[in-house]
Amino acid sequence: MIENLISIVYFGKSVLFTLQFSAGIFNLYYVIKYKMKKIYFNYPIQNFTLCTALIVHSIGMWLGTPNLMILALSFTGFFIIYFFILEYNHPEFWKVSFSSELIEIKSEDNKIQTLQTNTSPKNLVERLDISRIEEKIQKFVEDREYLDEEIRLSDFSAYIGLSLHQASYYLNNYKDLSFTDFLSFHRLEEAKRMIEQRPDINLLEVALASGFNSPSSFRRACLKFTGKPPKEFRNYVLHQTTPSITLELQNQLG
Repeated sequence: MIENLISIVYFGKSVLFTLQFSAGIFNLYYVIKYKMKKIYFNYPIQNFTLCTALIVHSIGMWLGTPNLMILALSFTGFFIIYFFILEYNHPEFWKVSFSSELIEIKSEDNKIQTLQTNTSPKNLVERLDISRIEEKIQKFVEDREYLDEEIRLSDFSAYIGLSLHQASYYLNNYKDLSFTDFLSFHRLEEAKRMIEQRPDINLLEVALASGFNSPSSFRRACLKFTGKPPKEFRNYVLHQTTPSITLELQNQLG
């Protein structure tokens, strides 16, 4: 009976090892292929470390060496300490997975490429009432619809009463903005207002409450529209006595 139990344990370890090793290869491939931030290498590192622990523990059982099994179990303590430090320095690592960020980037890129491919050079909104479109966009902003982190181009186009192609065309040609940048700009303005009202507010809270789905997307917006990382952006807002940052953001938009 003990032999059967040991066989089951080895089988379970084999399955777990296969899953972790496959996941590690998959994660490593995507991080390298899409040139993602170095922090995301922690995913394959986590997978391969668990594989190593399983191998060491199995060898310890096979040789009857308690020290090896204890060494394998010590990886648990290592993980706790390591990921505590990781979470402290990079809270976004736990807020959104790298696959979610990758999907977001790829889907938006694919959508833009599709629109560019299928859209002819002609003006898609030349027969429409531009002032009416502007009014609807202004209402979209006043209603703060951009705070919804799940909002997509299809939602925006339906809100302002245009087709998907027309909405994308209008933003690109009349606002000189992609849909992603349009959202990021207004979310950054929201972040500015939050910082002005609550100077001691945590930047992570600012990012998530203003519609960004991760601190990394908040950071990208800060750098794109102000040339400053989040901490410098907050300091800049707090030390301004005039609404010059809004003017600077507007200048960034042309």
